[in-house]
Amino acid sequence: MREWQIGDPVDDVHGAFMDAQNWGRRYEDDEPSDCSLSQSEIYSDKAWGLHMDGNDDEALRYIDMALDLNDRNYNDWNRKAIILESINRF
Repeated sequence: MREWQIGDPVDDVHGAFMDAQNWGRRYEDDEPSDCSLSQSEIYSDKAWGLHMDGNDDEALRYIDMALDLNDRNYNDWNRKAIILESINRF
């Protein structure tokens, strides 16, 4: 089955209704198969823990690795800004 593409009608994807919550989700996936964290989320959480412990240089390294894997996560960009602010790198 083909994924919804930009340009496809929003209200008709092979006879199914397409709403914003399902963008990027394949229709054959009725249930999420796995709730585990992605590698970028693991790096991000590690970075935040290091930041909270005051180890900002190491935290910056981990948040950069998270952003290398997924640069569209606004939370990771926010965390990077907070980490950079705490070490006075603007």
